[in-house]
This record gives sequence, C-alpha cells and structure tokens, in this order.
Amino acid sequence: MFMVQWSRVWIRESRVLLRRSSAFGRAAALAALVFGPASCSDGAIANDERLAVSADALGSSEQPQDIDTLAELRAMTLTGNYRLTADITMQPWNAAFVPIGGNGQPFRGTFDGGTFKIHNLRVVGGQNLDAGLFGAVENAILRRVALVNVNVSGSGSLGAIAGRAYNSEITDSYVEGGTVNGTSSSGGRSVGMGVGLALHATRIRRCYAKGNVTGRAEFVGGFIGKIFTYGVPTLYFDPRVWVEEVFTEVAVNPTMPAQLGNIYAGGLVGHVHGSYIQNVNVVGSVLGRGYAGGVIGYIVNNEPTSSQSVLRHTISRGIVTVSDVPNRAGVIGFNVGQFGNCGSNFWNNQTDGGSPPPMDDSFCQTGKPTAELTAPHPDPNKLIAPYQNGMLITQAMIDDPEQPWVQCQLASGSDGDWGFGTCGLTQIWALNAADQYITLTRIPNPSIQPR
Repeated sequence: MFMVQWSRVWIRESRVLLRRSSAFGRAAALAALVFGPASCSDGAIANDERLAVSADALGSSEQPQDIDTLAELRAMTLTGNYRLTADITMQPWNAAFVPIGGNGQPFRGTFDGGTFKIHNLRVVGGQNLDAGLFGAVENAILRRVALVNVNVSGSGSLGAIAGRAYNSEITDSYVEGGTVNGTSSSGGRSVGMGVGLALHATRIRRCYAKGNVTGRAEFVGGFIGKIFTYGVPTLYFDPRVWVEEVFTEVAVNPTMPAQLGNIYAGGLVGHVHGSYIQNVNVVGSVLGRGYAGGVIGYIVNNEPTSSQSVLRHTISRGIVTVSDVPNRAGVIGFNVGQFGNCGSNFWNNQTDGGSPPPMDDSFCQTGKPTAELTAPHPDPNKLIAPYQNGMLITQAMIDDPEQPWVQCQLASGSDGDWGFGTCGLTQIWALNAADQYITLTRIPNPSIQPR
C-alpha cells in the first residue's frame, strides 16, 4: 500500500515537471525520468526545481477561499485551498484557537497568508495532542504564514506554525515574537518555535523565527523540535527533511525535570535523523541536558534505515549551555556516524568560548572570532573571502562585464527582498548592514530584510 501511494505521487510529480518545462526543460526532465537525478548528497539537484515539482503535487487544487476573520479561520476544513485577505487579531477575551487538523486527521490542503498577519495566536493543546496554528499537516502547502506574538502550549508536538508536518512544504513564513511552551510530563515530545516535529519529505524554506521556546519536552529547537525520516534517496524521491534559508533568534530555554532524561536542544533543531540542512543563521542562547548545539543538538548518521544528513553553510553566534557538561560550544551538540556532506559551519568562539564535542566528522564545525565574522571590507566592497577556498571577490570583479559575477552583486540578498543570490558555485558571505554579522546571501535577516 505504501509503495503504491508513493508511486502515484511520483507519477503526478513527473507529469507536472514535463508539463511546466520549456522545450529544453522537457528534454532535461525526460532525461531525469529515465536516468534519475544526480546524487542529493552533493547538492547537485536544483532545489527550486524539486520544490516546484513537489508543490504542484501537494496541497489543494480547489478554488481558493478567502479568509479575513477569526471565525472564518476557525471554520477551515482539512482539505480546502485558503488565502488570508486581511490581518487577524485574537483578543484576550477570545477562546483559545483550536488547531486546524490534528492527530489522525491532518490538514491536507493549501494555506497562503499573502501579505497579511495573524496576531496574538493563542493555542492550548489538549492532552498529548499536536498543536499550533495547524496541529498536523500532511501533503500540505503552507505559504507566507506570518504569526506575530504567539502563545502556544501543550503536551504533544508543538510549533506555532504546525505541531507536526509530514511530506509538506512550509515556505516564506515566520513567527515574530511570543512563546511556545511544552507541558509534557513524559519523554518523546518535540517543541519548536515554528514546527514541533518535521517528518518524511517535508520542505522548510525561506523562513525565520524570533521568540522563546520553554517548558518541558525531550526535543527542543529554535525553529524545529525534531526531524525524523526513514528510507534513503532513490532515483525518483528523497525522503529527507530539507531545511534551507532559515534565520532564528530564539531563546531555547527548556525546563528539565529529571524524569525526561536527556534534553536535546538546538538553535535550529534539537534532534535530527535524516535531513538536508543548509544556509542557516542562528542567534540566541541554547540550553540542553546531555546534548545541545548552536544549530543542532544531536544528529544520527549511522542508522541503516535512513540516509545520512547534509549540513552546510551555517553560522551560530549564541551561547550553548549543557547542564552537565562545562564549557560546551559549537554548531553541533553531538553526531553519531558520518555525514553525507558537512562543511562551512561556523560558530563565534568569542561569544561562546567553550569547546565543541568530539565527533566522527571533526572538521564539520569551525570556531571563528567576532572580528572574522563581522569585519567588512571598506565601502563599497562589503564582502569577505569565502572560507572554503579563500577567494576574495572584489567590487572590481563584480563590476567587470568580462567576469561571471553579475549574480554576486551586493543587491542580491541584501536589499530587503526574498531573492537571495548565490554566486555560481561559490558561496559568498556578505554584510546585510554595517553593524550586522555577516550572513550567507541566501539566509534571510529579518531585522533588515522585511517580508
């Protein structure tokens, strides 16, 4: 039954890819159907193409329904196509919001927030129920979800956007302020500022979160509590959770009752089992017990039923604290096994002067002083040499029509829009502003990049 279901998904995705491509693209798409894509572990698959294909195969194809009141938001069904057409504000006297979808009955439709926001979302999850604006989503599309000043609590998997996400896409979305608070008295629960538990083939892209993650849970993260997938990439499908272009400024500060044992905590995600993570910028303190990291608390890379993770192009500049380990620091709290690909992951070793834990991939994370992570070159050249090859891209190179650096212009990724630029195959670090840390050009910095 499972194989039949995924075969149908692949057939739909293939038809969409062939239909949407240009003449040249159709030939390339046909080749992909016959020969399969390149290995995902080296990032050779075009992310935009994968997301576009997947997006048309998910969500709802129904006529969009407009949502402009709290009552209409509460009345959403589990399979519709919805778009927000006005800001919605919950008042203190409004009853707590009941999550859209939940355990056993996930939301399988489409929700597009447009340019509008939901203010003061207050969710009180039931006993062991997943909770957030969406309790659980499956084969769903969530676009441009904007939540301001959230208050989400419960004892299941919690995230302000979605408590649990399976084979779904969450893009161009954010949580701006507030608290997600776990109340579980047992292990196994996941709490994140954006998503509690991200499962099989979920895509999270161009998102950010600011706020606080508190309370009781085993897995806690600044955006995702836990990532768990099974299976390995095939010629036609990658089951890993993909997380790209994410910024978090979240205080990850769980309470730690003894009965919960280890508390896996990360500035992005607490625990990872099969993922592809790249272009991540993390700010904020992280507290855990046993395992905590500036970006990821714990990664499992030796499980034969799941593919090895990829972790590239991340930066962490908060303080990592492990309650039972003195002077801890680093991007990763702990890793078991070998990564599929790992590199260009940095933490500020002055802000956090401790030591990273020993790992199988010892070159996977590097400490850099504040001066290297913040120092600009003189105007107008606010670029720094890419760490992976030591090459300095100068303003003269950018301006020279004979050089292939047009896409590296400073406006790309630093002019307040979501169009983050790369520079061919060269990763560029750039200052978003004179008083900001450098960030990868493909990472949003919401303090100066408004939605």
